Amino acid sequence: WLAGVAEMPSIERLRQRVLEAAPDIHLRYGDPGVLPLPYRKSILKALVDRYKGRDRVSISWDGDALKRLASPDLSGDVSAYLASSETPEDLKCDLLMLVAHGRLSDCCDVAITMLGDSVTTENLRLYAAAAIRDSGTPQIRRQAFDALIGMSNPSSRLIGHVIEACFPTVISVEELLAAIRKSPEIRRYSVDLPYALEKHLREVLTPEASVSILNGLLVLLFEPPLIERKSVSRRYAWTVELIPLCLQLILGKAQLSSDEVDSVVESVRALESRNLYGWWDSHGRRNETKDIAEALDQH
Repeated sequence: WLAGVAEMPSIERLRQRVLEAAPDIHLRYGDPGVLPLPYRKSILKALVDRYKGRDRVSISWDGDALKRLASPDLSGDVSAYLASSETPEDLKCDLLMLVAHGRLSDCCDVAITMLGDSVTTENLRLYAAAAIRDSGTPQIRRQAFDALIGMSNPSSRLIGHVIEACFPTVISVEELLAAIRKSPEIRRYSVDLPYALEKHLREVLTPEASVSILNGLLVLLFEPPLIERKSVSRRYAWTVELIPLCLQLILGKAQLSSDEVDSVVESVRALESRNLYGWWDSHGRRNETKDIAEALDQH
């Protein structure tokens, strides 16, 4: 906290000592928001200079401290460090968290470049997607979706980050399903994409959109190649995790059309098949069978 008090020679000497010994301390402690802008720039420069040329960097940070440290006036410096080949990858990940927590939207152009660059590592791409999700403009987030669709084998975690960034604000239900279709085969007990997507949809999904999403999920659920003797898709069996949420939203409507009734019936059959034959385990998830049964009784 002393580094943030009024300008005086002793404080300047203290700041210089901190920059030389432990510039990363400002990413965890005190209130970086009271630090003068030139000193904040010096902190970033000291971090880059300190770790330049290293393969691995381990820095602890606090989200609130990053938020307080960030300023739009730092965007140019942060973007330059992110674009520099001399900045270690681990430090770039930390800087992308500064972008995310500090809502430095002007830095997202560099994050988009990272996301679409074929030489970007998977880890760095995930941090770039998280920064875009938390601080990107609608235009930038749309570019992130287009970059995802253009990838040949995006990871399930990356797909989750981009969907969180884009749906429903900048992509349609059809585009959401296109992103889900990009997913690799997900093993039983996996929690990354199924959990992230179910959590996100629970926050944003409407009854109207749930009908179209449910129909799309049912197509994926039975798309070949199928699991032997199970008659469900090997690649998209995990999408059954999203069916209960869609069902509950649809069944919450006062009236159902004949097409919606057909979708509900097919979905219930899919859930019964999962429970009976065990081709997908909702490990650690709440069993929603009772809730769905009660909702069905209302119709």
